[in-house]
Amino acid sequence: MRVVLDTNVLLSAFVWGGAPRQLLNLARGGQLNTFTSPALLDELARVLREP
Repeated sequence: MRVVLDTNVLLSAFVWGGAPRQLLNLARGGQLNTFTSPALLDELARVLREP
């Protein structure tokens, strides 16, 4: 299955777990093909720099 994990899903996976973390674990295990874009990576980097 192909999925795009947006910034909100990734942050939720890192911080709170639950279903977003399950998706991330499936991606890490090779059970999902994940895709991103430069815009999503820029947004994630910007959000992670915020206090």
